[in-house]
Amino acid sequence: MTTGERRWISFDGLRAILVMGVMAHHVEWTLGDTTPIFEAGWLPVDGFFVLSGFLIANALLRQYEREGEIDIAGFLARRLARIYPALLVVLGAIGVVAVVADDRPITHVWPSLASAASIGHNYNYSTISPLLTEVGPLWSLSIELQFYVVFPLVAFGLLARRTPRRRWVGIVVAVIVVSASWRGLLGVERFPDSYLWTQVRLDSLMWGVLIALALQWRWLDAVRPATARVLGALSIVTLISLYLTMGGFDDATYDWGITAAGVASAGLVGFLVVAPRSWCATALSWRPLVALGRRSYSAYLWHQAVFLFLMRHTATGPWTRPVVGFIVTFALADLTYRFVEQPVLTRYRHWSSLRGGTRRRETMSTTDSGFV
Repeated sequence: MTTGERRWISFDGLRAILVMGVMAHHVEWTLGDTTPIFEAGWLPVDGFFVLSGFLIANALLRQYEREGEIDIAGFLARRLARIYPALLVVLGAIGVVAVVADDRPITHVWPSLASAASIGHNYNYSTISPLLTEVGPLWSLSIELQFYVVFPLVAFGLLARRTPRRRWVGIVVAVIVVSASWRGLLGVERFPDSYLWTQVRLDSLMWGVLIALALQWRWLDAVRPATARVLGALSIVTLISLYLTMGGFDDATYDWGITAAGVASAGLVGFLVVAPRSWCATALSWRPLVALGRRSYSAYLWHQAVFLFLMRHTATGPWTRPVVGFIVTFALADLTYRFVEQPVLTRYRHWSSLRGGTRRRETMSTTDSGFV
């Protein structure tokens, strides 16, 4: 484990909080038992996006600084090894349950599974009918995949051209402004396009990139601890307030809510980077929370399918079902983490070392993103 990874172990705890935030929303909203207590199920996703933007950009910038290049092929290979084995296992299980237990025709099942496994799932919603609700949350994973493909190419191009810092910042800020403005112009009237399209969710990813640039250029060194604590506290209060009050079909969500969530998520991530020994970082580094966070990707993949299965095939009540759903989801996530994710990554690291990538493997070991 590198120094950077020890310093940011709190990110694992943050992942756990974020994935449970998504689950807490979906367990009621999807099942329709009550009006959701946690309205902004979209908000934790923006937290994941900010975290991804930061971790991916930081790792690539560090690699370029060390080696004078970005191993784009190696980066993508690790991302694919990290994402697809668990994804395909979960999609296979969803398909079997849909056909065998739910008695759905295979012709109604495979288009949704194929879309969920593709890089363009967030653009395919309007073309798939019927759409399996089980794969609905995976739209955000496709945005991550698109970011993994495009950003390393853009970053390498800017680094190779020795792009001035002010131009870097100008490009990132321009993307943030265009993305937020596009989302606001579409508004709730154009849902789900205004919610799912990559171009209307890029701003959160770019906030993470901006933090990585500030860290790389040592701008964050100028942030005083007291200032960081105030910004961190304000960010947490803002995120909690938005999560409890702003639904996915509110006009304000698209006008300014998602933008505010991205800014507040960036404030929280920046706080954890600047103050790795703060009360917040210490709380998020609690070992049980870290363990859940390391299984957050598989939990994200499983949770919707688990909730829907319990609704359709068990007699658990509206309050028992969430408890059982959380337990079953994290049990399946643990199995997937132990017997799919970790063995595949172990084999990938072995393959990477064989191709002469010992130094490169160590550098890229920090590229785990928000979701994965």
